[in-house]
Amino acid sequence: MPRNYEVRERGGKEEEGSIRISMLGTIRVALPGEDFVPLRGVRIRTLLGLMVADCILSRPLSPEEFLRLAGGDDPDLEHARKKKNMGVVRLREILGREAILTDEETPRLHADIVTVDLIRANELLSEVGGAIREGR
Repeated sequence: MPRNYEVRERGGKEEEGSIRISMLGTIRVALPGEDFVPLRGVRIRTLLGLMVADCILSRPLSPEEFLRLAGGDDPDLEHARKKKNMGVVRLREILGREAILTDEETPRLHADIVTVDLIRANELLSEVGGAIREGR
């Protein structure tokens, strides 16, 4: 089961009023009631990708791993922290403040209001794998 992201039954359609993120192909976002638009900016795409990966990984990224990846080639953890924080600010400007939670060691998407195609695909594959193992 992905960390920090609960499986929600959708009955084959997106939840009303959710922020939708597509990580497959061009990274795109859609606010409630709006069409998808490409997400611009390497730093914010990287940060979003890290948050999605952190949900899917069987072992979550440590805070230091997250910072090093979010900071790119910068070996200075303080600079990496600042880059991460600025990325969070920028993503909140785009998605809304409530979409990004920062109450734990690493930022994460608010699963109650954000849906991500890649996370949902991972959930479905996990369900299928479990069903196969159980012989269903």
